[in-house]
Amino acid sequence: MADTPGSGIDRRSGVPLRLQLASIFRERIRSGQLPPGAQTPSGPALADEYVVSRYTADRALDLLASEGLVRRVAGQGTIVVGGVPAREVVEVPPGCKVTARLPGAEEHELLIPPGVPVLVISYPGGAEQVYPADRVIMVAVETGAPRPRGKRKASGPSKRPALATT
Repeated sequence: MADTPGSGIDRRSGVPLRLQLASIFRERIRSGQLPPGAQTPSGPALADEYVVSRYTADRALDLLASEGLVRRVAGQGTIVVGGVPAREVVEVPPGCKVTARLPGAEEHELLIPPGVPVLVISYPGGAEQVYPADRVIMVAVETGAPRPRGKRKASGPSKRPALATT
């Protein structure tokens, strides 16, 4: 894969080697060079190819797994799951509140990768909707000019609408 040993790794950049290696493979997955179902090289093979420790190579693969790009299966290796998940645009109506938290057992059916939080829209009246944070973009729906908040002087409408209102 790499033309020369360590190709694509810049040891003087200050960026941890595991992050650089994960970035190389993230780009290969996004570009389709490593399609869904493809097997990545093993940790030891990556360590040899990129002249890094096995620990560094394994941490890079763990990072990709935590992002949901690969699946690590004992006895089978590391399999590419897919590219970057598509993001759904979710409109947050006025009067709603958005919070973030780690997923609980009730969100198991959302198949959220480890470490990915959920965003919860709380509607007036108590209803809630839960979304994996890595798959949505929340957009505030505005009705009229935004109100000043807190102790800020009302010198005109804010240029940055709030994601949630309270």
